[in-house]
Amino acid sequence: VIVANGISEPSSSLGKLAAAPNPFSEAIWIGYELEKPFEAASLVVTDVLGQLVKSIPIDALAGQLEMGSELASSGVYFVRMVVDGQAGKAIRVVKL
Repeated sequence: VIVANGISEPSSSLGKLAAAPNPFSEAIWIGYELEKPFEAASLVVTDVLGQLVKSIPIDALAGQLEMGSELASSGVYFVRMVVDGQAGKAIRVVKL
């Protein structure tokens, strides 16, 4: 995991995932870049207990999404890519 200026970018066989600003209070941008074409992909957000908060379908090899209202309360959340049934490394995001 690389952490610089509030941006985390773990790399896996699936691709890259980044979040900024992190920590955040109102909104956070999640950027992604997949390594290869896919059948089905999504960004999955879970809380610290591993409970699903949101699953956001993605349809491009790269892009970014804004989140904030989905994360109702302050706390730690995890965002990961799931591509063709395979889960990538998670990044931790913190809502203040």
